[in-house]
Amino acid sequence: KIISDIDASIVSTHMVLEATDLGLASLWICRFKADVVKDVFNIPDGYEPVNLTVFGYPDEPLKSSERHETDRKSISELIVNESF
Repeated sequence: KIISDIDASIVSTHMVLEATDLGLASLWICRFKADVVKDVFNIPDGYEPVNLTVFGYPDEPLKSSERHETDRKSISELIVNESF
């Protein structure tokens, strides 16, 4: 079994975690037009982009992950149509 997509995802996860430790913000992008990305970045044939990860300095301080214990939206704030 070819597991290159899984390996790429593991590497991206570690990059995002390290960026956070360094005080950087990141965004993992998995929905994109692969042919456009290959063209823009001159990716040779035989290679396929799996995901994109962008890094930068945030405009605001990063929030603590501990906020998930107390800072949650109610289910009614998340559901747009309750008929589902």
